[in-house]
Amino acid sequence: MAENSAELYGAGVYGTGAAVVISQTQLVSNTLSNHPTNSLGGGMAIVSDSNLTLHETTFAGNGAYRGAGLYLKESFVDITHSTFRQNQLQTAMYGAGLYNDSSLVTITQTSFISNGCK
Repeated sequence: MAENSAELYGAGVYGTGAAVVISQTQLVSNTLSNHPTNSLGGGMAIVSDSNLTLHETTFAGNGAYRGAGLYLKESFVDITHSTFRQNQLQTAMYGAGLYNDSSLVTITQTSFISNGCK
């Protein structure tokens, strides 16, 4: 999933109240553009009692205000053997690689490399 855009949430993937399983996938250069102070989850946004499983997934070069790579809210998340690389925030705060708001998250053998802000 590459070079997608959206206004507010999850340019690559958006899930709410859903069970989402993603394996051996790349989310690259997905951006949220129209609301620079409120855009959530450039690569992916998962919210509202969702269950997310990520395995061997790469988030690279995505952009947002919060959670440029991955934005999580009130969900259950398991991330294994994944990479968050060079995801860029539009401002200097709120989780360049991953932003978590009240989710239960387990992360195993996962790398966060060179995530930051523009």
